[in-house]
Amino acid sequence: MSLKIFLILTSLTVYSENKNPNLLDIVCILKNKSSNEAKKQFSKTFNLKSKSLVKQIGIYYDKVLTFSENEIILTNNVYDSYSVFDLNSFIWTAYYNKRINVYECQ
Repeated sequence: MSLKIFLILTSLTVYSENKNPNLLDIVCILKNKSSNEAKKQFSKTFNLKSKSLVKQIGIYYDKVLTFSENEIILTNNVYDSYSVFDLNSFIWTAYYNKRINVYECQ
C-alpha cells in the first residue's frame, strides 16, 4: 500500500516538474507606480520552439513582431503600443504614446 502511495506521489511530482520545456510562462507586475491607467499585472505564455505567443491574460491583443535569443518585441494595434520583453533580465517594457510602463516578470 505504501509503495502505491510512493509511486503516485513520485509520478505526480515528476509530472508537475516536467512541464513542457518549450513553453515560457511569465507573470509581470507593474514597477513604475506613476501610471494610474496601467494594468497592475498580466501573464503571457510563449512557445519557445515556434517563437509564438500562446496565451495572454490581463493585456490582450499583443502580436509577436520579433523573437530573438535575447528579447521578444511585440506590437499591439488595439492599444497603439509596442512592448519589449528582455529574456535575460525578465523586464517587460511597454511603450505607449505618452507613457512607458515597466514590469518585472517571473
